[in-house]
Amino acid sequence: MNKAVLFALSFALLTSGYSSFEHAYKTSEAKNQIEEMAISKNDEQLVFDVWDGTVASSFSSGSGSVSDPYIINTAKELAYFRTSLALKNYYQNNYIILNANIDLNNNSWSGIGGGTNAKAFKGHFDGNNKIVKNIKMDVTSERKGFFNSNTGTISNLNIEASLNGGANGNTCYGLFIGINYGEINNCSSKGDVNVIGTYVSGFIGCNAGGKLTNCSYLEGTICGTNCVGGIVGYNMVSSGKIGSLYNCVNYGTIKANDYPDQNYSGLGGIIGTCGSGASINNCTNYGDVIGGGQSVGGTGGIIGNNFNTNIYSSINEGKIIAKQKVGGIVGHCRNASNVNDCINKGHIYGDVAVAGIVGYCRSFINNCTNYGEIEADQNRISYWTGGIVGMLGSNISVINSTNSGYVHGLGSSSGGVGGIVGSNYASTIDKCTNNGLIQGLYRVGGILGFSQTATGFVLNSTNKGDFKSIAKYGSVSLGGIVGYNQATVIGCTNYGSYIIEDDISIEMYGYIIGYDIAGDTKVYRNVNNA
Repeated sequence: MNKAVLFALSFALLTSGYSSFEHAYKTSEAKNQIEEMAISKNDEQLVFDVWDGTVASSFSSGSGSVSDPYIINTAKELAYFRTSLALKNYYQNNYIILNANIDLNNNSWSGIGGGTNAKAFKGHFDGNNKIVKNIKMDVTSERKGFFNSNTGTISNLNIEASLNGGANGNTCYGLFIGINYGEINNCSSKGDVNVIGTYVSGFIGCNAGGKLTNCSYLEGTICGTNCVGGIVGYNMVSSGKIGSLYNCVNYGTIKANDYPDQNYSGLGGIIGTCGSGASINNCTNYGDVIGGGQSVGGTGGIIGNNFNTNIYSSINEGKIIAKQKVGGIVGHCRNASNVNDCINKGHIYGDVAVAGIVGYCRSFINNCTNYGEIEADQNRISYWTGGIVGMLGSNISVINSTNSGYVHGLGSSSGGVGGIVGSNYASTIDKCTNNGLIQGLYRVGGILGFSQTATGFVLNSTNKGDFKSIAKYGSVSLGGIVGYNQATVIGCTNYGSYIIEDDISIEMYGYIIGYDIAGDTKVYRNVNNA
């Protein structure tokens, strides 16, 4: 099969056969349909104009108005567009249409636009569902991509590129755009990124108040130092505008540079690190996210490190692997943000604060579901492991959420393993259900493993999964609702059975509470084996 045909057909479907990007890319059935269409048309060969490294003196035609846009018909004219920005006032309010598939022939490409807002592309670029391929970028300075910077609108453009090199500082490296202040619609990138730098992505390095809709990173591996994401490395507010993403998808692999002692700040399938006030809607990650070093900022399927950004209706299906703060949706969620209607189906693997939705959580979680296996078995110091949340902070809540995955954690008694939450400091768990097998060593609960303070609540929740300790020694707290409890537990029901090894003696176990040090436990019932 001609991969170029598949690449182009997939985007033609977005504009002709599907009502939304979600329908075109979010199901394996749709992807199979695209492939079948490509095979049936494998006798069609896409024609590319190949760049010889020279630059045209003008566009093929057009005045730049909406009714008479500039037309790019050759690779030389694309190069002219790149070199003429300063002479044309960065094409402010001008319209440009790409009318041919372009092969840049691995000639060095220095990017369109300068690295600042003032020198960014400011017009309207319509890629016309064309492909620009063999884009080679070797970078030694900041804010680099096929477009270095953009404040305008870019639509319907697909690129295949490589980006290598790097520099110190907040570099903003992305295959598609280095730094974006504008709007990007129905665009894609594919190819590898291997750089030393911060704010690194397969699509946009830094999204500074820009809006992305129906964008994707289709294939490749992204490797950077800090804040590395499939679609955006660093997403932030700029000049009062929030950076927002709608219906964006990542298929690529996200990795941190292999520095064992490095403290990484944010690796995410969609966004590496997300600043305050942003909005993420209906995004999906299929790629693996692999953290190195200590990963203290967070590693997640959608966002690695999240500062007060709301996430809605997003899905992770990739494998997420790191040491600390590892989550199927968010690795580290801060500052009372919201995570609503999200689903994890991927295998989540780590040491500390590991969970299906949020690893280390200071956010409100509502109506989220985990189906993936949650594993904190890398070594004997793992703790805070949960189907929904690993570590839950103060004065927030997990509501209407369900775990149906196998949750298992091995480690010290300083944390807990729970079907919904591993360890709760002083927050509320309400109307939640666990269906999965929960297995750990010392503080294991069908809903909550370890209640750290007397100010937390576990309300109206149900455990339907078995709960198991595999400890051979030590003080074990094993409960159908809470393993080790200091909180208020009201209106909870357990249907599961406790499981302990035959050759040990454990005294602190129960169908509702394993060990209750000072909690207010009432209005509950055990329906074991009902």
